[in-house]
Amino acid sequence: MLFRSLEFLAKPFAEDQPVTKRTILSYLGAIYDPLGIVSPTMAQGKHIYRQACDENKGWNAEVSSRLRDEWFKWTKQLKTVEIPRSVAILTGEITGVHFHLFADASNLACCAAAVAVVEQQGSMAKGLLTSKSRISKRNTSIARLELVSGHMAANMAKNLHGALQRWPISSTTIWMDSMVALYWLTNPAKPWKVFVAKRVRKIAEATSEIGITWKYVPTDMNLADLGNRGAPNAKMERGNWLTGPNWLLNEAQWPQQPKLKCTNVADEECKPTQEGILHTPERKLDEWDALLERGAYWRTMRVTAWMLRFISNCKARRNKLKRKSGPLVTEEITTA
Repeated sequence: MLFRSLEFLAKPFAEDQPVTKRTILSYLGAIYDPLGIVSPTMAQGKHIYRQACDENKGWNAEVSSRLRDEWFKWTKQLKTVEIPRSVAILTGEITGVHFHLFADASNLACCAAAVAVVEQQGSMAKGLLTSKSRISKRNTSIARLELVSGHMAANMAKNLHGALQRWPISSTTIWMDSMVALYWLTNPAKPWKVFVAKRVRKIAEATSEIGITWKYVPTDMNLADLGNRGAPNAKMERGNWLTGPNWLLNEAQWPQQPKLKCTNVADEECKPTQEGILHTPERKLDEWDALLERGAYWRTMRVTAWMLRFISNCKARRNKLKRKSGPLVTEEITTA
């Protein structure tokens, strides 16, 4: 028997079971979703766990009544989700595959989602391939989080190219609604701060390796907006999460691309330029400089050494010293 669909099975959470950090983490860890089919709603569950950790209670201590109600509300909306195993709807030859990845971020989570558009016998089909949502790091600006989601999408595109290399992949496009992050990505040569520079460099490497095209998409058209804010199953179905936006099939309906400009938010991540001023005090010419202007340095040194030997020999008899003769030695030239 051939299985034509993939299923995400949601197990119920017993109402008489205590809601603690241990039981919440155990329930989240038992959910097997390697493709990220329900990553938007899983982001909500992970956020509840973070709030439970913020209460600073023990592992077996029950969470507050507010979190308990929020947890049961979240577990009850979970249901079994079924998607087709294959994006292609026909059995004929696939002539082209276009990867469209969406990236978005908020204070709750960073999300990247991949949709495949398959060309086959004059028809086109689309569907969700994979997605990933992870809780956002605290005390991080939205612009930086958007860049993190773009990095997630670039890594996801690279992994898809490696896993599906036998497919006739025609193009790879990543859509983002952050013009600040897109400006950073299109200007990798600028001296950005470490956080931005490191990720821009890695994204640039993936972009050149597999040929990624970066495009702007409004927030209301961004599929990853469901994943970064968290969404119940019902909202995922209404938002075309499992099938992808319909406008992907018609390039004429794609969003218009604005001109990217350097805003104050983007410029905050630029390293300040350091200007150094070299100051040398003016030095007046002395007798030594005048002497060097009339003759070469080495000749001047030898003449000075001969003069010092002559003076020394004149004083030798009075000082009861032996007079020097013969060619100059190194010690005499060094003394000069």
